Amino acid sequence: MFCVQCEQTIRTPARNGCSYAQGMCGKTAETSDLQDLLIAALQGLSAWAVKAREYGIINHDVDNFAPRAFFSTLTNVNFDSPRIVGYAREAIALREALKAQCLSVDANAHCDNPMADLQLVSDDLGELQRQAAEFTPNKDKAAIGENILGLRLLCLYGLKGAAAYMEHAHVLGQYDNDIYAQYHKIMAWLGTWPADMNALLECAMEIGQMNFKVMSILDAGETTKYGHPTPTQVNVKATEGKCILISGHDLKDLYNLLEQTGGTGVNVYTHGEMLPAHGYPELRKFKHLVGNYGSGWQNQQVEFARFPGPIVMTSNCIIDPTVGSYDDRIWTRSIVGWPGVSHLEGDDFGRSLPRRSKWRASRIAKFRISSPSVLAVRPCSALPIRSSIWSVVKNCVTSSWSAAVTARAASVTTLPISPPAYRMTA
Repeated sequence: MFCVQCEQTIRTPARNGCSYAQGMCGKTAETSDLQDLLIAALQGLSAWAVKAREYGIINHDVDNFAPRAFFSTLTNVNFDSPRIVGYAREAIALREALKAQCLSVDANAHCDNPMADLQLVSDDLGELQRQAAEFTPNKDKAAIGENILGLRLLCLYGLKGAAAYMEHAHVLGQYDNDIYAQYHKIMAWLGTWPADMNALLECAMEIGQMNFKVMSILDAGETTKYGHPTPTQVNVKATEGKCILISGHDLKDLYNLLEQTGGTGVNVYTHGEMLPAHGYPELRKFKHLVGNYGSGWQNQQVEFARFPGPIVMTSNCIIDPTVGSYDDRIWTRSIVGWPGVSHLEGDDFGRSLPRRSKWRASRIAKFRISSPSVLAVRPCSALPIRSSIWSVVKNCVTSSWSAAVTARAASVTTLPISPPAYRMTA
């Protein structure tokens, strides 16, 4: 394992980077190594996407999949090793289909990229982890030095950020062929393990310029769907009633959740990076979007444990939910994953959930207010992991907000936000 992509990474005089059995974020060495293998597979896919465009072939399945799978390797997104391997297999299958399209046009079509013909050696995770050692980012550090390694990682991590924005824009119907062509070109080039400092610096600048374009289509997608955001104030106190918490960046997931909980008596709270959603008129119009719960993502193990209802994670940042014993009532969406945590597929959340076709207020846990101030919440009673969301909320205790209120908590009633905050969140 070698990873330095988050601010929590281990830095000591003797060592720079997480390179133990588990990283500071909770990612295991197995998952980290398999993500390196996935990235190599995606670089091979992009190499063939570049070649295909030379023949005028644009495969939208490839363009849809590649940034999304790359997004899954970002910090605190997906810790589920089998799903990471599943993405790698899908990348190889799409690559072979794209290769066949190229060969149908030119029987001599070939790709010189070292990742272009990558195959997984086994179905066994241990064997795949051993294969992944070939693609560890710092494998040639002794030969290239820290500066070249750092520039490679700067480009790789910067492109991951662009891929995340591309995925968020894509789910809102935004697509720009020039951006995707540029993404594939850079991704494929990084798969050649470049060692020229000037070329890497130029690549880093190109990724930054590309990201402005990506942010433009993301802005178009969000403002077209949900209106232009305005500075607003957000309630940060509890509202008595039944509740669901949603975290992450995906405004479409929030909109779907608000639509499907409309008229049920369920209050929806945002968390973390979802806070700026309150600035968008088409989201703010839902009266049961009652406020924002909690503070920074790094505090979620304490704060989620106190929240009495279901929690939906739509993108980063998830951390180990077993620490706070709320893993039986947290659900992941899209590219998010944690081992043993239930995953919601599709946009119709009700249809995705066992034995239930719609959200029902009678099965959602409650906040009960005994004071007008923000107070502590008792968690749900223990339940088996992977219960349906409805069995979880049915069995949650009716929680009271009780405990002493600090003067600071009593004084905090609203939180001002600025619309550009969402644009700048990685």
